[in-house]
Amino acid sequence: MRQYKLAAEITDSGQMLNAMSSYAAPDKLEPGNGEPKFDAVVHFAAVPRIMIKPGNETFLVNIVGTYNRIKPYEYTEFFLDYFQQ
Repeated sequence: MRQYKLAAEITDSGQMLNAMSSYAAPDKLEPGNGEPKFDAVVHFAAVPRIMIKPGNETFLVNIVGTYNRIKPYEYTEFFLDYFQQ
């Protein structure tokens, strides 16, 4: 199993999509849109608890960052439903 280390800004959706696409082999990209087909994506770029960073930065990293990771995939609807409840 190959592992890669990559630095990207989690709150920038363009950087995240480019980062994920750059590590996918051509046969792992969806035809037509070029989005990678991964079995799993693990994102550890979270602020672990409140009061470590300002509230707006915590929100950006934890919520917007997670959304940017799943936005290109089919999990977006589940994510939005979960946080609206």
